[in-house]
Amino acid sequence: MSGLIVQNEAAVGPVLATLPALGRRVPQDVSVVAVCPEQFAEQASPMLTAVPVPAEEIGTRAVALLMRKLGDEAVPEVTLLEPRLTVRDSTAVPAPAVEAGR
Repeated sequence: MSGLIVQNEAAVGPVLATLPALGRRVPQDVSVVAVCPEQFAEQASPMLTAVPVPAEEIGTRAVALLMRKLGDEAVPEVTLLEPRLTVRDSTAVPAPAVEAGR
């Protein structure tokens, strides 16, 4: 395993604390990407590569769609938001795998 995606903001701290206890360094041995607010990612140590949850944009779109629906306008069944990845200190290119017996 060369990387983890942590979707639960509350789990980031325990993950970052447990990896060194298991002899794994971030990012040299394991990359960590979090789904969390930018401020949280910037305050972590190491600073986290992250995909933020755009709460304000989600709320704005939800209200706009609801208003359209209440006005009997057609609304899409699904609305997708393009994710935005900010690369920081918690990710690196994985080290080459060492073959067994060599």
